[in-house]
Amino acid sequence: MIEVQGRSEDTLHLGSVGPHSVSVLPLALVTVLEDDAGLFDFQLVQEGPCDLLLRTGMGGTQADLALRRAHHVLEDFLASHGAVGVRVRCRSGEPGRAGRSGKVSRVVAAAP
Repeated sequence: MIEVQGRSEDTLHLGSVGPHSVSVLPLALVTVLEDDAGLFDFQLVQEGPCDLLLRTGMGGTQADLALRRAHHVLEDFLASHGAVGVRVRCRSGEPGRAGRSGKVSRVVAAAP
């Protein structure tokens, strides 16, 4: 038996509930934010069906530039996958919050 340990990321279900919602895998979100936006220190939290919070522990001008770039890249990515009308708020100087395991999940779905 193999027991995998490490971070457990959530799949986001964006848009209206039901057949019109769009599922977005956490690996795809992490990849687009790292590769296309160059943002590595972040946590993306779903706060509602069409509301996301992107936060980073970085501060200052570099953080503002990185979040602006990440915001644009993330909106384009989501729209290309059919998740239109999703609002993304950004905050710098706010590190991700650790879960019950003590580890920081980079992608967190809305509570059911």
